[in-house]
Amino acid sequence: MADEDSPLSTFVQSIRRDLNCVSDMDRNVRRNSLQRLHKRLTQKQTLPPTPVLQEAWDNDILPILVKSVSDNAESCRELAVQLLVFGIQNSIVVEQTMALCLSPLIERIGNLPMKEDSEEVRLLLIQLVKSLVLSCSLEMLSTNLEPIVQILKSSLADQYHEIKKEACDVIHSVIGRTKNFTQQSLESLLKASIPNLKHPHSKVRLATLQGINMIMKCNVPADTVSALLIPVTEALVFDHSERVRKYFLESVAEWICCGFEESNDNDDHVNLSIFRTKLSHLLPLLICGIFDASKEIGSTALALAENIGHVYTTCATNRRHNSGTADDAADNEMEYHLLLPSPFKERPGRTCCIMVQDFLEELIPHIKNSLQEWAETTKLYGARLLLAVLVFAEQQIAPYLHSIIPTLCSAVGDNNVCIAKLIVASSHILGWQTSPSSWMSQIVGQVSSSNASSVQVANGLVIMSGLLYGTKKHTGNDGLAKEVLKALINLNLQFNSHASVHNQTLAILQNLLKVFGANYSTCSSDILFILVQIQCFGSNLSQKQAVADIEKALADVMGFTSVRSLYESQAELLLGMIIADHETWSTHVHGQALFHAFLQKISNLAGPYLERLLPVLKGCVQPERDPSLRLKLLQQINFHQILDELFEIEELAVWWYSLASTVLGQIILPCGVWRVGKIGAAIRHAAMVAFGTFLRMNLCSQHDLETHLLSDQVLPVVLSCLEEDYYVDVRIVTCHVLQELLRISGNSLTDKQRGDVQKALQKRLDDSSDGVRLRILPAISLFFRTMPSSYSDASIRSFAANILVHMDDSNVEIRESVFKALQVCTSLRPAILEDLIKSKRDQHEKTEYCDRLLDQAASLQIMEATNA
Repeated sequence: MADEDSPLSTFVQSIRRDLNCVSDMDRNVRRNSLQRLHKRLTQKQTLPPTPVLQEAWDNDILPILVKSVSDNAESCRELAVQLLVFGIQNSIVVEQTMALCLSPLIERIGNLPMKEDSEEVRLLLIQLVKSLVLSCSLEMLSTNLEPIVQILKSSLADQYHEIKKEACDVIHSVIGRTKNFTQQSLESLLKASIPNLKHPHSKVRLATLQGINMIMKCNVPADTVSALLIPVTEALVFDHSERVRKYFLESVAEWICCGFEESNDNDDHVNLSIFRTKLSHLLPLLICGIFDASKEIGSTALALAENIGHVYTTCATNRRHNSGTADDAADNEMEYHLLLPSPFKERPGRTCCIMVQDFLEELIPHIKNSLQEWAETTKLYGARLLLAVLVFAEQQIAPYLHSIIPTLCSAVGDNNVCIAKLIVASSHILGWQTSPSSWMSQIVGQVSSSNASSVQVANGLVIMSGLLYGTKKHTGNDGLAKEVLKALINLNLQFNSHASVHNQTLAILQNLLKVFGANYSTCSSDILFILVQIQCFGSNLSQKQAVADIEKALADVMGFTSVRSLYESQAELLLGMIIADHETWSTHVHGQALFHAFLQKISNLAGPYLERLLPVLKGCVQPERDPSLRLKLLQQINFHQILDELFEIEELAVWWYSLASTVLGQIILPCGVWRVGKIGAAIRHAAMVAFGTFLRMNLCSQHDLETHLLSDQVLPVVLSCLEEDYYVDVRIVTCHVLQELLRISGNSLTDKQRGDVQKALQKRLDDSSDGVRLRILPAISLFFRTMPSSYSDASIRSFAANILVHMDDSNVEIRESVFKALQVCTSLRPAILEDLIKSKRDQHEKTEYCDRLLDQAASLQIMEATNA
C-alpha cells in the first residue's frame, strides 16, 4: 500500500472525488467529472513524475475510463476515449491499457451492426486503436492481432468516410510494425477493404489503396489476389482521380516485386515461380496504364513496366530465350516511330518485350474476354491492354493472329469512340509487326463471310485498312493485292448502298498503294473497276476527292502523266469486265449502273469502243428484257444522262455519225413502239428524248434518216407517240423529234408521208395541252418551209385555214407562234393566203395579225409581178 504522503497517494487523492463521480447516476455529474479529469490530466505542469502517473493510470484511472467507454451518455463516452488516447500517448508502458481496452473496443465497434451509434465517438475509438498499435510492444501487438483485425474489418465497413480512412491508416501502422498475420486474417482484411475502392470520395479510395498496398506486402497468395483483388482493381485504371490512378499503378508494380529477391540460392526457382504467377495476374493492370489519359501517368506506367522487365529478364534464369524483338533497321525506325502511340517515344526496351512475350499465352485470352464484356470500362481496359501487348509482343504475336483478327473486327464497331480508336491503333501496330501474307487470307475471309452484315463488313474493312496502313512500304506482292481487290469488288456490289463500305474500300485502296508500290500496276484494272463501282452507286464530296487522289497516285505509280492516260490504257480491259455479264442485267443487278459510270468516266475516250457497246445497248432494249431495265437504259441515253453527254462531245461526233443507222434502227426506234402500261409510256418518252437529242446534235446523216423514212421505220413510230394519251410529256418531246425530222429530211417526204404529217400537226394544234400546242408550231413552220412546190394548193389552203383559227387564241404565245408559222406559208404561197385571210378576217376578234399577213402577201405579189 502506498504511503499516504507519497506523491502517488497525493496525486490520486487530488483526483479521487472526480474518479468517484464518474460512476454517478447523474450524467451531468459524470460529464463534469470527466471534464475536470481531462483538464487536470492535460496540464503537464501539475502532473506528477511519469512513473507515478503510470502507476496511478494503471491502477486507478484506467479501469474507470474503460468502464466509461460504455457510458450511456455520448458526451461521457467521448471524454473517456479522449482521456484514454491522452493516457496512452503519455504512458511508458501501455500493455495494461491494451489489455483492458480491447474488450470494450470490440463491444463498441468490433461487430456489425456497431453498438456505438455516434460517428464522432467511433472515430475516436479507431484513433484509440491506432494509438495502442503504435505504442504497445511488438509482442503485445502480435498477441492481439486477431481482435485488432476484427475491429478493423468493422471500421472499414463504417458509413462514415473519415472512419474508413482512419481504419486504413491503422492497417498501415499495424503492418508497418509486424507482418505476422495469418493468411485468413489477411484475406479477411482484403475482403473488407475492397468495397471501399468504389467509394465516391477519392481520398477514401486512395487511403484504401494504401492499406491494401500494406496488406500485399505480407505476401498474400497469388490465387487470393486473382480471385479478390484483380476483378475490382481493373476499374481503378480509369479512376476519375489522377492521384488514385498513379498510386494504383505504383502499387501494382510493388505488388509484383513484393517478396521477390534476386539471389542464386537453391530456392531461386521457387521465388521465380511466385514472381511469374504475380506477373500473370498483375502485369495486365500495369501495362494497361501506359495509355492513361494523363501523359505523366502513362510515362510512369511505362517506366515501371521497363523496370520490372529488367528484373524479370535478369533473374528469370529459366525464361524463354528468343530473337523475337524487331531489328532496329534505320530505314524503318522513323516509320515505326510515327505509328507508336504516346507515351512511347521509341521502340520499347528489349527486356520488357521479352517479359510480355513470355505471357502472351495468358494475355491474349484475357484481352479477348475483356473486349467481349458489356461493361464499357472493361472493354476500354481490354482495348488499352491489347494495344500495349501488341507494341511489346512485336513479331512474337504472329501465332495468335487467328484469335486477334476476329477480336479486332468485332471491337472496332464499339459505340465508344475511345475504344474504336485504340482498336484502329492496334491494327496499325499489328500491321507493322507482321507480314501481309500472315493475315491477308484471314481478314479477307472475315469480310467475305456470307453471313456478315453490312456493319460487320465495314468493321472488317476498317481493320484491313488499319493493317495495311501499318504494313511496311513495298512489302506486298500482286497475288495478295489481287486477293484483296477481288473481295472488294464483290463487297461493293453486295453492299452498294452502304457509304461506310465505300469509305473503307477507298481507305484500303490508298493503303494498298503504299504497301505494294510498283507491284500494284498489275492490278490497276481491278482498282479502276472498284473506283467505277463506288462512283456508280453515288458518292459524296469526300468520296469523290478520295477517288481522285487514288487515281492520281495510281497514275504516278504506273508512270502515266495524267489520269486520262491511265484510263485510256485500261479502257478496253475495263469495258470487258463491265459488259461481260450484260445478258443477265436486270433492275436488280448493278451491271448497267457500272456501265453508266464507266461511260461517264471515259467520256471523250469512248469513241473507239462505241461500236463494241452497241450490241450491249441493243440487247438491253429488246422487248423480252425487263421493262424497268429498258427504261433505265434509255434514261441513260437521254439528254440528262451519259449518252447525251457523249453526244455533246465534239470528238465523238465522227464515231456516232458512222453508227447512226444502227443506233436509230436497232436501239431508239424499237423502244418508241407502243406497249401497254405506265412503264411502256415511260420507255416511249425516254426513246423520243434520246431521238430528239440524236437529231439535234446532227449525229445522223440525211441519207441514213431518209433510208429509215423510206422503209417506214421512223414516221409511224413518231406519229404514234404524238397520239400518246396517257403521258402528255411523250407528246411534248415527240413534237421536238418531228421538228428535227422535218429540218433534216422534210423535203424528202413522200406525198403520203407529208399528208400523214399534216394530219398529225393539225391534230396536235387542237391538243388539250397548251404545252403541246406551243411545241408543235415550230414543226408546222418547218412543214411549210420544206414542202415541195408541187404540193397541192388545196392541201395548203385546208391546212392554213385550220391554223388561222388559232391566231385568235386567248394565249398570246400561241397567237404569236401561229402568226410566225403563217408568215412562212405566206412567203411561199402569198396568193392562197391572201384570199384565205380576206375571207376569214371579219371572223377574228383581233385583226392585227390578219392585216400584217395581208400586207406581207400583197408585197410579195407585187414583187413577183415586178420580177415577171
